[in-house]
Amino acid sequence: MTSRGQYTVDVCMLTDREINAQEDICEFMWACHSLRKVREIVARSVISDFAWRCIQREKAKNAISSFIWHHHQQRKARKTIADLVWRAIATQRRVRLRGSATTVQRHFRGHRARNVHLASLQQRLKEMRHFCSIWKRSLDQVPALVGTFSGWALAREKMDLKRVEVLDEDGLLSDTDGKLDQALADTLHAKSDADDINVGRGGPGPYGRGRKFNPQARKMPPQGVSPGGPVPDQGAPPAWGPPAEQPQLTPATLASASPEVQKNMIGERLYPLIHNTQPELAGKITGMLLEMDNSELLHFLESPEALRAKISEALQVLDQHQAEEGECAAELGNLSLEENKAPTDLVGREIDWSQFLVTSHVVKFIRNGDPKYREIFVKRMKQLGAGERSYKLQKPLKGFESVIYEVYLEQKSGFRILWTQEAESIVVWFVAKHKNVSRLAKLIDDAKNRTARQQLPSTFVSELDGNSASRPAATREILLDALGNVPLKLYDVNFDSIEDVANASWAPPMHLTEEERKVVETKGTVLLLGRSGTGKTVCICNRLEFDRQRLGHKPNFSQRFVSRSAKLARYVENAVGSSSASSFSTFNTLVRELDSLLPQLDGGTNHFNSSHHVDFSRFNRNFYAEHYSQNCISALICWRAIRSFLKGSIEAFQNANRVLSREHFVVSERLGKNRCQIPIELREAIFAIFVHYQQWMGENKLWDDCDRVGALLRRIEHAKVNNSSVFEEQIRRSKIYVDEVQDYTQLEILLFFYISGGPGALFLAGDPAQSVVEGTDFRFEEVRSVGFYVAGKERRHLLPEKPKIVNTNFRSHAGILNCAGAFLDLLFDYFPGSAKQLKKDFGLFRGARPGVFHNVEPQQLSTLLKVSLQGAVILTHDESASQWRDVLGHPLVYGIRESKGLEFKSVILLDFFGEIPAGLQKPWRNLLLQREGPDFGARYPEVETHLKLAYTAITRCIEQLFIAETSSSVAGDAAMRWLTSKKSELTEEQTVGDALCTHNNVNDIESMAMTVDEFSIAGIDNAELAESSEIDLKQSISYLDRAIYCFTKAQNQNLLSKARAHRRSLEWRHENGHMDSTSPADLSRIVELKVAKLTEALLREDLCSECVNLLIFAAPFLSSYTQKRLEGDMISKIRIAADV
Repeated sequence: MTSRGQYTVDVCMLTDREINAQEDICEFMWACHSLRKVREIVARSVISDFAWRCIQREKAKNAISSFIWHHHQQRKARKTIADLVWRAIATQRRVRLRGSATTVQRHFRGHRARNVHLASLQQRLKEMRHFCSIWKRSLDQVPALVGTFSGWALAREKMDLKRVEVLDEDGLLSDTDGKLDQALADTLHAKSDADDINVGRGGPGPYGRGRKFNPQARKMPPQGVSPGGPVPDQGAPPAWGPPAEQPQLTPATLASASPEVQKNMIGERLYPLIHNTQPELAGKITGMLLEMDNSELLHFLESPEALRAKISEALQVLDQHQAEEGECAAELGNLSLEENKAPTDLVGREIDWSQFLVTSHVVKFIRNGDPKYREIFVKRMKQLGAGERSYKLQKPLKGFESVIYEVYLEQKSGFRILWTQEAESIVVWFVAKHKNVSRLAKLIDDAKNRTARQQLPSTFVSELDGNSASRPAATREILLDALGNVPLKLYDVNFDSIEDVANASWAPPMHLTEEERKVVETKGTVLLLGRSGTGKTVCICNRLEFDRQRLGHKPNFSQRFVSRSAKLARYVENAVGSSSASSFSTFNTLVRELDSLLPQLDGGTNHFNSSHHVDFSRFNRNFYAEHYSQNCISALICWRAIRSFLKGSIEAFQNANRVLSREHFVVSERLGKNRCQIPIELREAIFAIFVHYQQWMGENKLWDDCDRVGALLRRIEHAKVNNSSVFEEQIRRSKIYVDEVQDYTQLEILLFFYISGGPGALFLAGDPAQSVVEGTDFRFEEVRSVGFYVAGKERRHLLPEKPKIVNTNFRSHAGILNCAGAFLDLLFDYFPGSAKQLKKDFGLFRGARPGVFHNVEPQQLSTLLKVSLQGAVILTHDESASQWRDVLGHPLVYGIRESKGLEFKSVILLDFFGEIPAGLQKPWRNLLLQREGPDFGARYPEVETHLKLAYTAITRCIEQLFIAETSSSVAGDAAMRWLTSKKSELTEEQTVGDALCTHNNVNDIESMAMTVDEFSIAGIDNAELAESSEIDLKQSISYLDRAIYCFTKAQNQNLLSKARAHRRSLEWRHENGHMDSTSPADLSRIVELKVAKLTEALLREDLCSECVNLLIFAAPFLSSYTQKRLEGDMISKIRIAADV
């Protein structure tokens, strides 16, 4: 095979010719090939030369191009730079032009805006300056209003004598102490033959506590004699005359000493003189004489005859008292002069230390005190429980009728424990500093004496209670609080668990009497009935706390107390204590809350405007008097039928139109003759009046209480089904407690069942004899029928078969209750179905009969109130209360309905009979003189309300009652004759042949002025009532007038200034209540200046609630700017800071 492109020839197959030819061809081809190579070389040379030239040309071109490109780039760069520069210049020019245009436009728009809004801007600036100039001083005071209490609640917090904290301050009870001391001196001037003598707040007998003078009080024991050892013999008392080695006392000598030292100086000279004739009673008689004026005591030192006469007088009164109480004179005066001697036992009784009692004051001290004091308290009580009886654990206090023991809590701090023995139990009264021991012991002694003072015999109490045998003394033993005329609140402490006292979460159980325990521990719904002052409210308080202790640990537990009176709601809250799970309110407040929380049906709005509300007064004035003035049926009977039966009964609620049908009302068998006292022959006419009344309300878009409560009930039913979360979280309460339940209709009682935790979750208390709300008939069966409707057959066992009844009266003494009982007898005799006839309520104490003033001149009565009866309360018909307040110049005048739920130390029932309508004067006379037949109640149904009003008024009194008539009247003359001639029903041994009341002369009434403390508390009570939203402004002003009067008598300038500021605000609101909000600008400015001034005064006095009310009232008269500023800078801050 050959290469170079030659054909491949097989040599072996070729011939010579072929080989030669092939060689020639090869040579030729080789020659061609060589030529071709030469040509290629030449061509390459030419090409190379051409290529070189081309390359050179290209290089030249490239150089030229490069030169041109660089030149072009420079031009381009210069052009670009020029473009950038000019562009920047153009941009800057455009910015300047745009800025200039914007500035021009802004100035133009600003000019236009100023032209358009200049007036508004100037007005706003003017308003701001005006606001700051007027309200700045008020705004500066707002940040300081931070605290739990405000207004009158804060004043009570500072003033309340029931708080243990005030006992650590010196002098706060000085006025009360002065009154107690003065009572002893007054008795020495009283006649010993008086039947019923009660001086001040003293103990049994005319000498009160019977203070005993200790001649060693100012002398230290001689050296070498221990405090507990015997007193050295002082020798026989000297003969008559001044003691040896003692200068004669003169007024000049006494003037240089303090009052306490003056008494001691005189006592040291009187004691040996009295000891000569009465050695056993020398200390007691000396102590009583020392309560007299120093001038009289100096006369006794100089005149033996005068001293002997006074000693004889004191002995006569002591003997009389000892005879009545079955005690001997030696027991009254047998107080050992050996001080600091610890007794071996307590009055010979064995004490059960497995459980003892502590008062609420001790519980408060333990809860709020230092933890180390709690531990020491536990230690001391364990020592006593173990039987230790050292001087520091059981030191008897001398100078008191009651046996009071002192325990050293801790020597360094000076705290002491004060306790007494009551039957077989121990009562720990106080834990207090040593400087307050004597004062507190004095109050304990006084409380025990007030408890035992003139207590009715057990046989009499048993007879009234329906038992033939006496009840055990323990069930009748009632201890009064040392700091008030209320039952002492006690707690049980078990010795086995006494270590728990040291824990901060310690909560002792309440101590209940047997009667209270039966009421409080009753399961299911409880209905408690009792007359006025029998402790119904106390039972409610105990049940509230009992439920807290039993159910308070549950997460959803809640309580609500409801009453008609705002004062009563506050009282229960203060007695039980506030809690996040508990709420206390009036019924009107409850209705408003439900109205705001419940969703409206069908997206409707609230149509219950207060100005369209119809009560009995409006019904009688605007409807009945205009359309039925000649009708023989009383307006009150028609209103009672409408409120209690036609619209307010459970049967009416069950009907589709929420109104009782004509057949149901007219047919007597349907309602029952005992339930509905309205005569059959009148019901048809009354139903026709009711139909007309409904039409009249619809035409005038009016509503009454039954309409509103019925609407709430329907909304609650809807919320239970469609908004169950709202109902469970905001509406429903586990337990509901209602006081004065007799004032509610069946419809309103149904509301309580609806918002409670079930048919067994209610505690209802009331007195049917005090049902003085117009149009309300109450019977126990009313509650049961409502409960049966709610409970159904399955849960009827939770409803009570019978009501619980309490008969013991803790408020009034027997003299007052006997008079009240006489009016109840008339009520039950002539109106047998008007109220449940309970057993006669009895008081624990005897007392003076009420007095009557017949034909007393108003001027005489006014003078009596200013001189002798300062602090007495006038009760009269509500319609004439304001008139008598002006006539007598005495602010403490209350309407009887207004006073319901309150209690007063002294009461004058004024012109009750004289102001009875003329058409009822003769029926009242015939009633009192027993000239009427059994049909009296049907002919004169209004008398039923009058009898209940009389009973309510009389039972407001605690100690002293007067019934006064300023002029002759048919009913008044008969009543005076009846009251002073009708025999009382007390025990035969006490008042056989005595009348209900006694005739009194205005000029013979002894002074019963209240103390400064009592005036201050009474003033705060009235001022708090003025803050209530449940009353109108006129009534609030009336309450503040009473408060100002009390504070003036108490000479308390701080409270007086607060009350006057409050009254000025209320008076301004009352006077401008009808002012048109579209008033001229000048008038609006005057209003704003006045409001700002009043607001500043209110804030200065910390009256936050009234301040908010004033600002809200004045808002329509203020500019919108001022309203917004006040809302943001003042009202909202006040509400947050003061919880208003």
